[in-house]
Amino acid sequence: MTRPLIAVVAALAALVAMVVASPGAQAHGATTNPASRTYACYVDGLTGGQIIPKNAACAAAVAQGGTQPLYDWYGVLRSDGAGRTRGYIPDGQLCSGGNPKYAAYDLPRTDWPSTNLTSGARYNFVYGAWVPHPGAFRLYVTKQGYNPSQPLTWSMMEEQPFFTADPQPALDNGAYRWTTTLPVRTGRHVIYAVWTRSDSAETFYSCSDVVFGGTSSPTPSPSNPGCEPGAPTPAPSCPPVSPSPSYPGGCEPGAPTPAPSCPPVSPSPSYPAGCEPGAPTPAPSCPPVSPSPTPNPTGQCTVTAGIASAWNSGFQGSVTIRNTGSTPISSWTVTATVASGATVTSAWNAAYTQSGTTLTFRPLSWNTTIPPGGTITIGFLSNFSGGGTPAVTAGTCR
Repeated sequence: MTRPLIAVVAALAALVAMVVASPGAQAHGATTNPASRTYACYVDGLTGGQIIPKNAACAAAVAQGGTQPLYDWYGVLRSDGAGRTRGYIPDGQLCSGGNPKYAAYDLPRTDWPSTNLTSGARYNFVYGAWVPHPGAFRLYVTKQGYNPSQPLTWSMMEEQPFFTADPQPALDNGAYRWTTTLPVRTGRHVIYAVWTRSDSAETFYSCSDVVFGGTSSPTPSPSNPGCEPGAPTPAPSCPPVSPSPSYPGGCEPGAPTPAPSCPPVSPSPSYPAGCEPGAPTPAPSCPPVSPSPTPNPTGQCTVTAGIASAWNSGFQGSVTIRNTGSTPISSWTVTATVASGATVTSAWNAAYTQSGTTLTFRPLSWNTTIPPGGTITIGFLSNFSGGGTPAVTAGTCR
């Protein structure tokens, strides 16, 4: 039960993010050890499924930017980053990656939750990966003399990374892990992580507040130790995750037995009720979508698929569609095949239907168009009662 619970946490957070995020915002990962600001504040405030900050800096960030950035703690990214840092991310915006949604986490403060480190020692880094991607990591650190009460600028950062992994380490139990020697420092500093995808221009940025050889308030312990996202060995007594504020109790995505009184999900403004993509029984009076989509050219897209993580009774799958043409793809449809015995329970970044072992994915209101060279990664959770190893095989796209 524990591994599916972790996967459901990821799915809930990702699905909630899709309700409020901009079309380019797709959430995939962040440093969890030492904790990034967004992850540290998420753990600090998580109380019964709600975010109620205890740390003063986290409370100030929530007061400025709301709680959604913490439910989406793994989403500090730029879709056009292409690995760029200096000259691309503005001074004073390093921790948000220049993404306005996370601007509150650029606040210059001396009381962000921090992790104690030993100068020059070996350290085990963990980077949580809710949606794995191929790519590379770079870690930078602030110069000696860094002043946390001032906005973080590139002049405060060392120009060269103290750690590089290209290609990135292998995925291990839902996270990327590596051990490296820490820089020689004293006092409070920031370790800056840059994760660059090799299959798209998407680049992820995160600040981890650390203290070398000093004392500080440690990164807060979760309210249910062993149950936090990415925990390598979750406690068997982990309580169920409370529903996102966007869903009434028993109606949240992935609820095993949704309450019969669950209100219908409001359709996208582009579709009348019962006519939205993925509606199980579309109304017979649904009008044609206006404007009528132009058919996509044959051979303009490719599909890749695989298993992100698996456990005894289920798995998390991933399907990526790429526009390989020179014109945008609109109103796409993608298929994939799962092994016999797999039953999909929820998905994010797309509406889905399942017929036997065939999955069909269609766009949501905000991602109907894929620009030339662009990608959309779809994640889904599935129960698995078949023998052997679960598998996801890429199908067709159009």
